[in-house]
Amino acid sequence: MNKKLENKELTKRILERLHKKDTEDFSEEELESIENIGLTGKLVNGKETGIDIEDIFLFKNLKSLTLRNFSLTLEDLEKLSKHISIEEISFLGCCFEDVNFDVLSKIPSRLKFIYCSKLPLKFSNIKKLMISFCELDFETIDFSSISSIFIQNSKVENVKDLTEYENLLEVNLDGSELSQKDGKSISDIRVRENCMYSHREKSKLYEDDMIENKEEMER
Repeated sequence: MNKKLENKELTKRILERLHKKDTEDFSEEELESIENIGLTGKLVNGKETGIDIEDIFLFKNLKSLTLRNFSLTLEDLEKLSKHISIEEISFLGCCFEDVNFDVLSKIPSRLKFIYCSKLPLKFSNIKKLMISFCELDFETIDFSSISSIFIQNSKVENVKDLTEYENLLEVNLDGSELSQKDGKSISDIRVRENCMYSHREKSKLYEDDMIENKEEMER
């Protein structure tokens, strides 16, 4: 059975994903074949697209989801957590209203935050976390459950050593500016010997990533 959706922006994304022309329809089976998709809440001109988080349930076998320019509530995150096939969620240019991310602890792989508003959030029960081009308070992260964390090209305050966490296997702070509770900048933190650690300066690679991510956000 061929389908048509009322939301033009959502239809456009689906057709792009299926490599179809604007004039073509798509079937239930084709929707079920989609394993990764990016959805946009607000266009570059500020216009709302009308796409709702509920729309993710159109894609029954979805594994990777990118949400661009959404304002998300706790209710939205609860909806995301109920999609049993999702393994990875990327939040690109999103802002969050009084939420924590405990509800997403069922996501088995990882969460990514890129160009999101300052994150005064609680991150707990998360295994893999990636943050780029954001402002972050270190104290909002529960490191006791994380095995891998990447905080790149970001401003990070209230930074502390992480030597007490045996579960941490990888910490990458490349390109990030670090400051302690007193506001003083520091160049590095300490981790356990078995933890892979990196805190390199920004390089052209990161600048290229920044351009790529901005272009993705503006799509």
